[in-house]
Amino acid sequence: MSAPTQLRPAPGAAPSQPRRVLLWPLRIVLVPYAALLVAQPVLAGRFLEGSYEALKPHGAIGGGIIPLTWIVCAAAFLAWRPGRFSPFPLVASGLLSVLTVVQVVAGYNRSLGVHLPLGVAIVATGLAMLGWAWSPRRLGTRPARVGAP
Repeated sequence: MSAPTQLRPAPGAAPSQPRRVLLWPLRIVLVPYAALLVAQPVLAGRFLEGSYEALKPHGAIGGGIIPLTWIVCAAAFLAWRPGRFSPFPLVASGLLSVLTVVQVVAGYNRSLGVHLPLGVAIVATGLAMLGWAWSPRRLGTRPARVGAP
Protein backbone atom coordinates (compact mmCIF):
# COMPACT_ATOMS: atom_id res chain seq x y z
CA MET A 1 0.00 0.00 0.00
CA SER A 2 1.47 3.34 -1.00
CA ALA A 3 1.46 6.46 1.15
CA PRO A 4 -1.19 9.08 0.33
CA THR A 5 0.02 11.84 -1.93
CA GLN A 6 -0.02 15.32 -0.46
CA LEU A 7 -1.17 18.03 -2.80
CA ARG A 8 0.82 21.23 -2.78
CA PRO A 9 -0.61 24.60 -3.78
CA ALA A 10 0.35 25.92 -7.17
CA PRO A 11 3.17 28.48 -7.26
CA GLY A 12 1.76 31.93 -6.63
CA ALA A 13 -1.37 30.56 -4.95
CA ALA A 14 -2.62 32.26 -1.79
CA PRO A 15 -1.10 30.75 1.37
CA SER A 16 -3.33 28.64 3.59
CA GLN A 17 -4.93 30.14 6.70
CA PRO A 18 -2.57 28.42 9.20
CA ARG A 19 0.38 29.68 7.18
CA ARG A 20 -0.99 33.24 7.19
CA VAL A 21 -1.36 33.18 10.97
CA LEU A 22 2.37 32.55 11.38
CA LEU A 23 3.18 35.83 9.62
CA TRP A 24 1.28 37.95 12.15
CA PRO A 25 3.76 37.69 15.05
CA LEU A 26 6.47 39.00 12.74
CA ARG A 27 4.25 41.80 11.49
CA ILE A 28 3.27 42.81 15.02
CA VAL A 29 6.80 42.88 16.42
CA LEU A 30 8.26 44.68 13.39
CA VAL A 31 6.04 47.75 13.86
CA PRO A 32 7.53 48.93 17.20
CA TYR A 33 10.94 47.66 16.10
CA ALA A 34 10.89 49.85 13.00
CA ALA A 35 9.51 52.81 14.97
CA LEU A 36 12.41 52.58 17.43
CA LEU A 37 14.89 52.25 14.57
CA VAL A 38 13.50 55.39 12.91
CA ALA A 39 13.64 57.28 16.23
CA GLN A 40 17.37 56.66 16.52
CA PRO A 41 18.59 58.95 13.71
CA VAL A 42 16.11 61.61 14.82
CA LEU A 43 17.56 61.57 18.35
CA ALA A 44 21.11 61.46 16.98
CA GLY A 45 20.35 64.45 14.77
CA ARG A 46 19.00 66.38 17.75
CA PHE A 47 22.18 65.57 19.64
CA LEU A 48 24.36 66.73 16.75
CA GLU A 49 22.37 70.00 16.67
CA GLY A 50 23.38 70.62 20.28
CA SER A 51 20.51 69.08 22.24
CA TYR A 52 22.67 66.97 24.52
CA GLU A 53 19.69 65.55 26.44
CA ALA A 54 18.75 63.60 23.27
CA LEU A 55 21.77 61.34 23.78
CA LYS A 56 20.29 59.62 26.85
CA PRO A 57 17.16 58.24 25.10
CA HIS A 58 19.30 57.45 22.02
CA GLY A 59 21.49 55.18 24.16
CA ALA A 60 18.54 53.68 26.02
CA ILE A 61 16.69 52.82 22.81
CA GLY A 62 19.89 51.37 21.35
CA GLY A 63 20.22 49.05 24.33
CA GLY A 64 16.53 48.12 24.14
CA ILE A 65 16.68 47.30 20.46
CA ILE A 66 19.09 44.41 21.14
CA PRO A 67 16.57 42.13 22.94
CA LEU A 68 13.81 43.30 20.60
CA THR A 69 15.93 42.08 17.69
CA TRP A 70 16.01 38.62 19.32
CA ILE A 71 12.21 38.66 19.48
CA VAL A 72 12.12 39.63 15.80
CA CYS A 73 14.42 36.63 15.10
CA ALA A 74 12.03 34.28 16.90
CA ALA A 75 9.02 35.66 14.99
CA ALA A 76 10.97 35.44 11.71
CA PHE A 77 11.78 31.80 12.47
CA LEU A 78 8.06 31.06 12.94
CA ALA A 79 7.26 32.72 9.64
CA TRP A 80 10.03 30.82 7.85
CA ARG A 81 9.99 27.29 9.19
CA PRO A 82 6.44 26.34 10.07
CA GLY A 83 5.01 29.21 8.01
CA ARG A 84 7.05 28.39 4.88
CA PHE A 85 7.64 32.05 4.06
CA SER A 86 10.93 33.36 2.67
CA PRO A 87 14.03 33.09 4.89
CA PHE A 88 14.78 36.80 4.22
CA PRO A 89 13.47 38.10 7.58
CA LEU A 90 15.27 35.34 9.50
CA VAL A 91 18.59 36.00 7.78
CA ALA A 92 18.18 39.77 8.07
CA SER A 93 17.18 39.68 11.75
CA GLY A 94 19.98 37.25 12.56
CA LEU A 95 22.45 39.60 10.93
CA LEU A 96 20.86 42.59 12.68
CA SER A 97 21.13 40.87 16.06
CA VAL A 98 24.91 40.81 15.65
CA LEU A 99 25.23 44.22 13.98
CA THR A 100 23.10 45.91 16.63
CA VAL A 101 25.53 44.82 19.36
CA VAL A 102 28.42 46.14 17.24
CA GLN A 103 26.43 49.35 16.76
CA VAL A 104 25.88 49.91 20.48
CA VAL A 105 29.54 49.20 21.27
CA ALA A 106 30.66 51.58 18.51
CA GLY A 107 28.31 54.26 19.84
CA TYR A 108 29.55 54.02 23.42
CA ASN A 109 33.14 54.05 22.14
CA ARG A 110 32.30 57.15 20.06
CA SER A 111 33.49 55.45 16.87
CA LEU A 112 31.33 57.61 14.60
CA GLY A 113 33.03 56.31 11.46
CA VAL A 114 31.46 52.91 12.21
CA HIS A 115 28.42 54.03 14.19
CA LEU A 116 26.82 56.34 11.60
CA PRO A 117 27.03 54.19 8.44
CA LEU A 118 26.16 51.04 10.37
CA GLY A 119 23.14 52.85 11.81
CA VAL A 120 21.97 53.74 8.31
CA ALA A 121 22.32 50.10 7.23
CA ILE A 122 20.44 48.85 10.31
CA VAL A 123 17.55 51.27 9.80
CA ALA A 124 17.35 50.47 6.07
CA THR A 125 17.33 46.71 6.73
CA GLY A 126 14.71 47.03 9.46
CA LEU A 127 12.45 49.07 7.19
CA ALA A 128 12.99 46.58 4.34
CA MET A 129 11.84 43.79 6.67
CA LEU A 130 8.79 45.82 7.67
CA GLY A 131 7.92 46.43 4.01
CA TRP A 132 8.41 42.75 3.21
CA ALA A 133 6.18 41.58 6.07
CA TRP A 134 3.35 44.02 5.34
CA SER A 135 3.38 43.59 1.57
CA PRO A 136 0.01 42.35 0.25
CA ARG A 137 1.97 39.79 -1.77
CA ARG A 138 2.83 37.92 1.47
CA LEU A 139 -0.80 36.85 1.81
CA GLY A 140 -1.34 36.11 -1.86
CA THR A 141 -3.40 39.23 -2.46
CA ARG A 142 -2.73 42.21 -4.63
CA PRO A 143 -4.11 45.71 -4.31
CA ALA A 144 -6.69 46.69 -6.93
CA ARG A 145 -5.26 48.55 -9.89
CA VAL A 146 -6.52 52.06 -10.40
CA GLY A 147 -8.96 52.21 -13.29
CA ALA A 148 -9.34 48.43 -13.44
CA PRO A 149 -12.90 47.24 -14.04
